[in-house]
Amino acid sequence: MYSIQEFIVRLTLFIGNTLLPFLFGLALLFFLYNALSLFILKSNENEAQESAKRFALYSIAAFVFLVSIWGIVNLLINGLGLNDSYDVVPDYIINSESSGGSGEGGWW
Repeated sequence: MYSIQEFIVRLTLFIGNTLLPFLFGLALLFFLYNALSLFILKSNENEAQESAKRFALYSIAAFVFLVSIWGIVNLLINGLGLNDSYDVVPDYIINSESSGGSGEGGWW
């Protein structure tokens, strides 16, 4: 069972490192397909062009939304000190590994 701190760290890292890049890839593929259909595949159909324009704008809006979510997640990770280079341990717990391996422990 995970503690709440470890759960938050794992959740924010999953969102920032796995979920958002996957959604960026989907939005990029959606945009490229609509751009391809707008300019090449359905270039002579007016109704299909309007639909492709609308969906291309939706995918650009999705990019903007994803960038803002990614920024908020990274702000939480870095602002709260939850990045993977630091251990989430209170200062009062003495750990020989976090004190440089000397085994003395300390408040620094």
